[in-house]
Amino acid sequence: MFLFFRNTDEDFDYMLDGYRNGVITEERLQEALERIRLYGISGESDFTGTDPNGYLEIAREELEKAGFDVHVFKNAKQRKAEGEEGVYFHTVMADEANEQYPEKYDAAIVFANVSGFAQEASIRIRWSTPMAAEIPWYVTEVPTVFVSLCQPNHLIDVPMVKTMIHAHAPSREAIHATVQKITGASAFQGTFNENVWCDTFGTRL
Repeated sequence: MFLFFRNTDEDFDYMLDGYRNGVITEERLQEALERIRLYGISGESDFTGTDPNGYLEIAREELEKAGFDVHVFKNAKQRKAEGEEGVYFHTVMADEANEQYPEKYDAAIVFANVSGFAQEASIRIRWSTPMAAEIPWYVTEVPTVFVSLCQPNHLIDVPMVKTMIHAHAPSREAIHATVQKITGASAFQGTFNENVWCDTFGTRL
């Protein structure tokens, strides 16, 4: 995958020459296909009591089965819940949102499980904090895929994302199918309607 190229054939030839000359090793070429960062954006638990974060472990498992080396992002609240001390939103920013990002990760995948109930047809994303490290600032650093597991209208909150997938459900079957399509193991067959643009020009840029 090339990010920001001018001439596809020319840039591919440069990469191929580098590979043939040993500048790009076989190990680095393979590594560049595998290192990803997994983000989970969840809503509140509904009346059923189902864990709204349960999909995240499924996503990690499915991505690792597909051969990816997965780093799961955790915000300050999640890290504190696991017993980490001295962690605040700004320390998470310092750890996770710095200039070394593209050196550590080759892609970012965001799974959003934010759903409404009954008359709530569209729910806005609530980030963990203002200027949260999970907000997709990294779209300019690495290829980024945003996967919605419930709502088809999240683009209003992440207009900077260029690849948006609506997977319809936080189930293993839906997540497995999504990973298959991201990796090219199966083809996308769905279609979208104009509502995904959320009636605003900014989502089309």
